[in-house]
Amino acid sequence: MIQAFIKKLVDLDVKLFFRINKITSPKIDKVMKYYSILLGHFVFWIAILLVPIFLNFIDEVAMIILGMFENVCLAYCLKYIFQRPRPYEVLVGVKVLDAQGDPSFPSSHVQNCTCFTVITSIIWPFTFLPLLIIVLMLAFSRIYVGAHYPSDVMGGILLGIVFSFLYLVWLYPIAVVIYNLLSISFSLFF
Repeated sequence: MIQAFIKKLVDLDVKLFFRINKITSPKIDKVMKYYSILLGHFVFWIAILLVPIFLNFIDEVAMIILGMFENVCLAYCLKYIFQRPRPYEVLVGVKVLDAQGDPSFPSSHVQNCTCFTVITSIIWPFTFLPLLIIVLMLAFSRIYVGAHYPSDVMGGILLGIVFSFLYLVWLYPIAVVIYNLLSISFSLFF
């Protein structure tokens, strides 16, 4: 019974994947590939943080960068724990616009983007809607370019949200205590 349920979920995942991946337009292909690759680079997110840096929100930016760094590490560890093959590695007829060399689940592009969105939106709530739109467009593009199944991007969103809250509630306060202890230690010597 459980196996039949899992098979139905996998079938639904593949069916939805092909529904999105089979949308074809040379112009949309270029936009989706560019969008998917651009938002996957940490450089893009650092560039967004240049504005708050210039406005002297250094502590807030450091908080975001630390959370992102820890999330990136988690995302890649999870990929190699789950070892899910990419859709184009196991399915026939996949349109591939962005081939990746690492495992598929979770989508680290989407997990990282979601983590950035949650942490940044908690610090600056006015950023939530534009960043949410970016997350959703990125999630769609990762399926469109053939890099992920819908469950990979949904997993990335869920893990990005969960990890962001764990980071903000548990890991960040520990980092602040360590930072303060190190600051006190260094001030004794200098």
